[in-house]
Amino acid sequence: MRRRHARGETRPGERGVVLLDALVAGALLGLLAFATLALVDHALRIGREADRLDAARAAAHQVLEELEAASWHALPETFRAADADRVAVLDTADGSAPARWSALAARLPSGRIVARLAGLGPGGAPQAFGAAIALRVAATVSWAEDGRTRSVRLVTVRT
Repeated sequence: MRRRHARGETRPGERGVVLLDALVAGALLGLLAFATLALVDHALRIGREADRLDAARAAAHQVLEELEAASWHALPETFRAADADRVAVLDTADGSAPARWSALAARLPSGRIVARLAGLGPGGAPQAFGAAIALRVAATVSWAEDGRTRSVRLVTVRT
């Protein structure tokens, strides 16, 4: 004879199945929560990287604009270069760059700004500043991020 069960009562062996269902559902929810947290962390990291890249681009652009505002003859003087020099460098790491550039570099972790001026002759060959027909001005902003060095470089040629 079969025994009838009232509603809400479980049959023998059903309790284990309900408990197993609850455990599987809990594990799936935990896995979903972990994946969501990992995704949020990744999105935040990408946002920080984008902010630093924007800050570096802005700093390089500001340095380049400042150097482009100087007259042709004032550029080598700004870099403390002689007419016979072919290349001159200003660097925030060694203190040769203006203090305002150091303030820009400080916005980035281990930030550094290097401006490089090179005299160019016919065909783009290196040429002393006194005889140059063009000047190449480059601004490089570098910073530390996730154990590696990242950089942005902007270059222009003045004729």
